[in-house]
Amino acid sequence: MKKFAFVFCLMPLFALQAVEISAVTARQRWPWNNLVDIDFTVDAPAGEIYRAVIDAKSASGGKVFSASTFVSDPAVKSGANRIVWDFGADYPNVRVEDLKVTVSLAPYSEALPLYLRIDLSGGPDAAKYPVTYTFTGPAHVQGASGEPCQTTELWLRRIRHYEGAMPFHRFSYTDSSADNFFGELTKDYYIGVFELTQRQYELVTGDNPSFFSNKTCYASRPVERINGKCLFGSNINIHTRPGSISKDSFFGKIRARTELPLAVPSSMQFEYALRGGYYTGEYYRYKLMGEDGNLYIPSSLNIGRWKDNSEGSPDGDSDTSGGTAAVGSYLANMFGLYDTMGNVYEITCEHVANWDYRGMSYDLEALREAAGDATLGKTKGNPVVDYFGKDDINSCWRTMGGSYAKSSQLTIWNEGWYMEQLLEPGPSVVGVRVSMNVE
Repeated sequence: MKKFAFVFCLMPLFALQAVEISAVTARQRWPWNNLVDIDFTVDAPAGEIYRAVIDAKSASGGKVFSASTFVSDPAVKSGANRIVWDFGADYPNVRVEDLKVTVSLAPYSEALPLYLRIDLSGGPDAAKYPVTYTFTGPAHVQGASGEPCQTTELWLRRIRHYEGAMPFHRFSYTDSSADNFFGELTKDYYIGVFELTQRQYELVTGDNPSFFSNKTCYASRPVERINGKCLFGSNINIHTRPGSISKDSFFGKIRARTELPLAVPSSMQFEYALRGGYYTGEYYRYKLMGEDGNLYIPSSLNIGRWKDNSEGSPDGDSDTSGGTAAVGSYLANMFGLYDTMGNVYEITCEHVANWDYRGMSYDLEALREAAGDATLGKTKGNPVVDYFGKDDINSCWRTMGGSYAKSSQLTIWNEGWYMEQLLEPGPSVVGVRVSMNVE
């Protein structure tokens, strides 16, 4: 590939609305490689998000190409944008002398979700982990183990924020008047398709702290017995104090090798993703899409590993019939996320206010006092916006989703607390799911 021409098109979107694309340029990366920098300007309503559609045609040979793999996020907004197309990933060993590039836009839709893929195969000594974005999800067979998407690749899915306020989980276990609060997510974010596995953690850190470490089946099981020290370097809120992340911690290392602001989700982000985005009226329920196109509520035995579908009380060398299961062994939710309930509790970025779980809370009154608003979160018209929690190193981690050891039926309300100061290296029921905010 040596040089490029470019064209642009105007694409009508949403009935009478038109979005204009201008100032399009396409250049191959120097030193010459298979990456194509495509720059363009979008004149569109502020706040709207679109999916860039990149097509190309060889001027001499007439061959047509379509982009599906990128090394930058192909979700674009109004203003100047740059998309980096990984032509070599889509068309390996193909050389083109003269390429005409066409840029158009389509509405961003959950029907064609966007994924972030991080290649961890270079292991703990790698200087960089290759990053790609694609509209094609990971190749995964439910119940399989040892797949690349479970071991040498880390996959995250972009979640489109819900427009408006919605009810979230209780602030307190003891205050029945605070069973729900209204919150609002105003930004998109990425979240792991699977819980972080032992092999993925091992490839980043060179270590594996997990209890269920049977060498014949450990790789695809979720990493557990983790704590703030190994994840972040200390017991911190990764969102409120990202500058405190240790370079020797898991997130310090993977951030340095990807140059991405990878983190753990807030409880609001996790709960919305856990529910699969399904929202009706004033509540959410975990539902799946059936082959007939209708929604149904599945049996809890089919959506995650928990006590009633786990064999006995396994020791650390057990196979995956007891204790944790290989990630992706059960049904995914409507976002295509696996194990959002069961397997292991998942650490959120937040700390809870009290050490006594019976008084665990979001510290809502402190939020209201700081805002000078005693009604904050009480109504849909006055929600808590993009809440990432308090940052108190003397508190406990908020965990969500339930675990293999949970004895009651799984529901979206399963949450827990993890007082890691007294647990070193940590319990085998606690793991993590990687996330990333979209600014």
